Amino acid sequence: MEKQIFHLRDSNIRRNCIDFIQQLPANPNSPLVVTISEKTRSLEQNAKLHALLTDVSRQAVFMGKKRSVEFWKGLFVSGWQIATGQNPEIIPGLEGEFINIRESTARMSARKLSGVIEYVHAYCAMNDIKLRAGDEYAGDMERIRF
Repeated sequence: MEKQIFHLRDSNIRRNCIDFIQQLPANPNSPLVVTISEKTRSLEQNAKLHALLTDVSRQAVFMGKKRSVEFWKGLFVSGWQIATGQNPEIIPGLEGEFINIRESTARMSARKLSGVIEYVHAYCAMNDIKLRAGDEYAGDMERIRF
């Protein structure tokens, strides 16, 4: 069977989805799986986040050092999770170091990634980090590998 996706934006689409599910055969030997989830982040959101992180990594210092885009991503997602009360797990690693088991941005919903992007914007505003104008991020779609 071909995968079906319904974006539940209104009651007509919801009814179409229900009708579709009701017409599916029930087969205990080969059951189908229905998953309902929030929309995942878009490629545009991902490009914007990475462009913001690039701006931060070029201008900011953390604990006396310049840091990479990946470092800042981990730091911002961790901070955002704490700030929004999500209580990520912080566990001792194999060598006794502490590790924040944070959510992957690749698996985040569009709503959550928007929250992370807002968190980065707030940090930049409070720390005098200059960000490119919004339309300058559009070119980053071609430079970022997904």
